[in-house]
Amino acid sequence: MGDGQKFREKIFSFDNQIEAEKQYEAWNLSRRLLGNTVYWLFDSLNSSDRPAEIYKQFEPLLKDHQDDILAHIGPERTRRFQEKQNRWLELGFDSEFNQLLNRLYYLVPSLDILLLCQKIETDVSTAAKNYFELGSRLHIDWLMSRISRSRPKKRWDQFGFRTLAVELNGVQRKIVSHLLENNLSVEEYLDSRQTSLGRLEKIYDELQRDRRADLSGYQFMLQRLKRLRPLE
Repeated sequence: MGDGQKFREKIFSFDNQIEAEKQYEAWNLSRRLLGNTVYWLFDSLNSSDRPAEIYKQFEPLLKDHQDDILAHIGPERTRRFQEKQNRWLELGFDSEFNQLLNRLYYLVPSLDILLLCQKIETDVSTAAKNYFELGSRLHIDWLMSRISRSRPKKRWDQFGFRTLAVELNGVQRKIVSHLLENNLSVEEYLDSRQTSLGRLEKIYDELQRDRRADLSGYQFMLQRLKRLRPLE
């Protein structure tokens, strides 16, 4: 799919320049990121089409709008991602590699935002601003980073983490959709849900302290997040 293929070709362009083990690490990273995209395509669009065919529908929109979307990721996400990019540069990969990597990291959020814009008449910048702001305020970004770093050995746990990530995307999209439809800011919405927000903050603090936190702990946080969704 699009940038994924370019990214993989870029990895092989560093033959005889970078250690094979580091190329393999980059390959595995692209495989995980593209795997997340396939799960998103299946879950979010409920289509019988093949993921590659569905993706083609979004490809022109990504080409036109992903830079606008990435402009709203915020300073903290930018800082964290810059640290990752610096590591790849130190290993010998170049800036073009990092640009492709940046797009892959934010491929699912970009698709989420474009899907919101299709369903609601709003511009990409407004949708992206609300999407990323909400992700920070509800610690969805933190939970997603924990999920991405997990390396469960059991197949069922691997499936559980994948499903957890897809459900988090759904929760975030559902709340942002409500904000856009009702012309609400993130703060206005959360002010009306202080009790649930307070409980979420407590479980977030607990999981931050617990270095042994596993899938069940993250699932519990997901359930807390679901209680912040608007009522049907």
